[in-house]
Amino acid sequence: MNPTMAPQPTVSLNRREINGWRGVPTSDTIRKLQLGGSAVTFAVPRIKRSVCVMRHLAGMWLDHQDITDEDARAAVQLSVTELMANAVEHTSSMVITSSLHKDRNRVLVEVRDQGGTHSVPRLKPPGSDLDHGRGLALVAEVVCGWGLRLGSTDNSCTVWAVIPCSDAPAEEGRAA
Repeated sequence: MNPTMAPQPTVSLNRREINGWRGVPTSDTIRKLQLGGSAVTFAVPRIKRSVCVMRHLAGMWLDHQDITDEDARAAVQLSVTELMANAVEHTSSMVITSSLHKDRNRVLVEVRDQGGTHSVPRLKPPGSDLDHGRGLALVAEVVCGWGLRLGSTDNSCTVWAVIPCSDAPAEEGRAA
């Protein structure tokens, strides 16, 4: 899977929608999840509350994709949570996007800021004395690959993770 996705529907939530989130998406959000096929992008404001909302939306997307592999679901939601939390903390962007894409047997998670990243994300060595800073290490433990792309013209940063998924479609003509 190439860690660059084709355009897909974008679900945009503003600060008021994020702050008022009660776990029930709008009909427009549901429609875009349904129309998105195997991919969707969410655009949210850079506020801490966006992290838990994105985790919830990722779970809804996983449901819509019929991904029942519990390990894959946990890895996708952990990746979205940790990568979003890093973006909220380490950028001055006003908006952060998170894209999800499923192919036959993998899910790609991408989180992108608009530029203004204070530091390049890097994997820190594990240490029991760290209060924070373990997010990428946690992600690296549960994915089959991750990396980052820095925008050369807009100073943006995209961090991506690929998660294996056993919910591959059944082959045609295969006996049950």
